[in-house]
Amino acid sequence: YVQLWPSAMALAAEFLVDAARYRGQRVVEVSAGLGLPGVAAAVSGAKRTMLTEYDEIATACIAGNAAMNRVHVETSLLDWFRPTGSELMMGVDEWDVIAMADVMYEERFVEPVATLVASLLRQNRGSRALLTDPQRSSLPRFEEALRSRGLEVCR
Repeated sequence: YVQLWPSAMALAAEFLVDAARYRGQRVVEVSAGLGLPGVAAAVSGAKRTMLTEYDEIATACIAGNAAMNRVHVETSLLDWFRPTGSELMMGVDEWDVIAMADVMYEERFVEPVATLVASLLRQNRGSRALLTDPQRSSLPRFEEALRSRGLEVCR
């Protein structure tokens, strides 16, 4: 989370360029890193924005970045391998958009992230997931893992 990745910039651009689409939406960013996409969603008028990361140092960086941009975001700890205790997993119908930028950087993340995304989409009826990825080698396997969980994958 110490580097701003091109995929995060692309997802942030989506929120800013198509701001009308996301205004009033409830957006959660999974594995937010520095938090650029989630902060961009908040700048674009998202009604509620939560950014998740693995450790407290990252969530503190995210909160600082949001403060510098004069927007409010919530932060929450989330471990892909053990998500059930996370605040994110507690609610139902809380999120319209589940956003992720470059989360498939290791093959070992395919199954836990696919399970997490499927769970979040089922808990939040009518929501959609947005993923930006630099075409990493694990992306096709991730797409197949999503399909095997009954999800539609669009490019």
